[in-house]
Amino acid sequence: NNIDRIVLIVTIALILLMMHSYSLVAKEKPHFVFVVNQEYIGTFYNCATAFAWLRLHNPNPYVDARCLHEDFINLPLTFTHRYIDLIDMSMVARKPFKSGRD
Repeated sequence: NNIDRIVLIVTIALILLMMHSYSLVAKEKPHFVFVVNQEYIGTFYNCATAFAWLRLHNPNPYVDARCLHEDFINLPLTFTHRYIDLIDMSMVARKPFKSGRD
C-alpha cells in the first residue's frame, strides 16, 4: 500500500516536471539569424536546425553559411524576422518581438 502511494507520488512529480519543461520550451523564441551566401534566410531556434534546413533546401555543400545569435549582431530596428518553425520548418513572417534588452 505504501509502495503504491510512493509510485503515485513519483509519477505525479514526473508528469509535473515534464509539463514544466514543455512550457519552458514552448515559450522559447528563436534567436539565431541564419545567412547563406550573404543572404538572410531566416531566424531559427538553434543552429543545428538552421543547418538541417540548409541540407534539405540546398544540395550544394560548398556554401558560405553563418548562424549568428541576434544579440551579437546589429540588426536595424525595423528588421522583420522570418521565423522558420522547429517542427515542420515552415516559414512564418512576423513583426519583431521585444527582446529583453529593449
